[in-house]
Amino acid sequence: MSQIRIIGWDAASKWRNNGIFEANYDLKEFNLKEAPKEINVSDLKNILSCPLENTIIAIDMPLAWPIAFQKEWNSNSPRESTTCKRCPKENRPNENIFRRKTEQWVAKEKYINPLEVTAQPLAKAAFKTCKRLSKYFTVDWFEDVIRTNGATSGILEVYPAASLNKSFPVTKKLPKKGSNEYKSEVQRYLSQVDPAFAPAMNKTMNHHQIDALLCIATTIQYLRKECQPPGDTICDDCLFKEGWIWVPFNNSNALNK
Repeated sequence: MSQIRIIGWDAASKWRNNGIFEANYDLKEFNLKEAPKEINVSDLKNILSCPLENTIIAIDMPLAWPIAFQKEWNSNSPRESTTCKRCPKENRPNENIFRRKTEQWVAKEKYINPLEVTAQPLAKAAFKTCKRLSKYFTVDWFEDVIRTNGATSGILEVYPAASLNKSFPVTKKLPKKGSNEYKSEVQRYLSQVDPAFAPAMNKTMNHHQIDALLCIATTIQYLRKECQPPGDTICDDCLFKEGWIWVPFNNSNALNK
């Protein structure tokens, strides 16, 4: 095995708003074989319905609910939720209800505040994405979610805004999506990860397409072991039930060139 197929998927509630790109990454040369190319929804459905052999699907979408939120939802009446006693760092109860441990970690360490997974419209989009995975996968897709380093197949949850934010000076805020300044920042980041992104970025794209390319970039950094693993940040139970957002290290080589 020398190549990994990467699918960058910016998921959304409506199929027409999904951004989907495909790329082939060379594990020996540590680079892309060619510029990522856009694929359509039918192609994605076909990919999902086949075994993910040497294929990583990087999805910009929460793929699980907070454990505390699940417990509150199943209770007969609202109550104050307790924090997870297994996790090394305790957080405020409300944080545990509406945000997964991985989102709390991103907010603290990556200088960006993720939208609560339980909030509309994100919750609706997350629900639809998970339903689509269940529909097209021939096995339990949740078992294929990547939670450790070293995987060459599976589903990688990513957060493009957090990945991009680490390449931008922390003293500033990211430019507004769609602006020329934002696109220039995206282009700079992608070219630092791999020069092969350049032809794709030379085309006129909407923010869904751009985020799909960012999903691929984060996956490349994951394969290079430049992303933060869960480690002792959360307990094994939370890691399995809530998942993990893969974001580049603060001192990632690609982000400091």
